[in-house]
Amino acid sequence: MEIRGGAIVKRIDKQRALLGLSRKDVAIAGGLKSPQSLTDWSKGSIPQADTAVYIADRLEVSVRWLLTGEDESGLNLDERNLVIKYQSLDDQGRFEVKALLDAKLTVLEKKQTAAG
Repeated sequence: MEIRGGAIVKRIDKQRALLGLSRKDVAIAGGLKSPQSLTDWSKGSIPQADTAVYIADRLEVSVRWLLTGEDESGLNLDERNLVIKYQSLDDQGRFEVKALLDAKLTVLEKKQTAAG
């Protein structure tokens, strides 16, 4: 697993937009002198541990997700959101999603078999 400053900033920007926060809000939460520090991370540096903890708390995400893009289960944000949506479905909705996934996987397997 690689921790890259540019990817961290992208995750910060994505999550802060969801929460309606500015870069300044994030900088203040992280104890940074200015939002410019986030731009500096885009160029390769990464936040110190305490800064990452404060920012993750403000963004309502785990430090692991902030730094790597994965949550404790190994899911990225999009995958986690899919699980949450799936869990909100009733039994019929879950059945339909499973059927759609099975159909898509069957088509994929056939394509792979034909190509291989």
